Amino acid sequence: MHHTLSIGTVANRAHARLRALLQGPAVSGHSAGKLVLRHTRALGPLRQATPALRGQEPSGAQYQHRNTCEGRAAAFAQGVRRIKEMEIVPEGKNFRLVTKDELPAVADILVQYMPESLKFHQTIQTYLNNKVWDFHFYVAKNWPEEPICLHFPGCTSTPNSHPYESVTIFCPSERSELVDLVTSEDILLDLTKPLYLNFTHEAIVNRFEKRYEAQDKITGDVYVCDNPPTDCNEQLPPDVELVRLQPEHMQAVHDLYPASDIECREVFEKLVAELPAYGIFVEGQLAAWMVQSYYGAMFSMQTRPEFRRKGYGIYLARRLTKEVAARGYKPFVVIRPENDASRSLYSKLGFEKRFRTVRAVLRPR
Repeated sequence: MHHTLSIGTVANRAHARLRALLQGPAVSGHSAGKLVLRHTRALGPLRQATPALRGQEPSGAQYQHRNTCEGRAAAFAQGVRRIKEMEIVPEGKNFRLVTKDELPAVADILVQYMPESLKFHQTIQTYLNNKVWDFHFYVAKNWPEEPICLHFPGCTSTPNSHPYESVTIFCPSERSELVDLVTSEDILLDLTKPLYLNFTHEAIVNRFEKRYEAQDKITGDVYVCDNPPTDCNEQLPPDVELVRLQPEHMQAVHDLYPASDIECREVFEKLVAELPAYGIFVEGQLAAWMVQSYYGAMFSMQTRPEFRRKGYGIYLARRLTKEVAARGYKPFVVIRPENDASRSLYSKLGFEKRFRTVRAVLRPR
């Protein structure tokens, strides 16, 4: 009973704080964003405490009281969802939010840093063309003299699904000292919590390791195709069919996707609705597939083990490479160094290694 009363007290105080934030005197966008961000982070203990009743079945007054407290907590959570847009902070300590109208100019500046800026550049391009996910782009306040930019979330799935919990970063590798603007960014980021970093140039990750411990590191080499194939004349056997993938196929694709821990199934469903995505079906069974990603690359090329060594992978890769290029993107893939089969396949199509990236969970030292 004592624990239930604690939840009620927390819920009441949280309600009061929310009202104060929303009804109080006007504050700047910077301050409001910071207040709401802190307020949202404070919800964690409340959310964790609610199920801590340990499944005990109360009765009478206890049941009524728990019902009231849980109702308050639920109402408060609903209120937080309603102010979700306020959680997007317009200005941090070292970075500012970029408007959609500014993004083409940002992309134009990134061109001079190719190929290192390719992934970030094409994320902007895909966002402007199709907006398959709600990304929020930031540049340094001294942009472009300090050419570092971020987008949140960096991954579409993280433990707490907070927009600032994961990030993708670009800055030129020879100016990796600009990463210090991120490691001192205490408005956009909670510097006491882990930060989930999507595939980013290894020089940037090395700089992060001065302040963070990089765990669960996965390395990927970026391979780029400068001269995509212009024809796809191969013929599939009569019992094999090439099909444009649909959202209903995505559960099977996501289940076998090697990074399903950081990319949610919903993003796959949005991708196939907007971008090229193909599957090879053998007698009605999905045997192999490939999808263009939200950062313009070709990813999730998978073949079920029982259908390998039949040429399905290179057929899909050639088809998607041609289509991605025709849509105005530079075809590229991220290949893990130990993946000899993928490296051999893409090398046959003219892909060449440009630089190394790293994905990691960064934990404060």
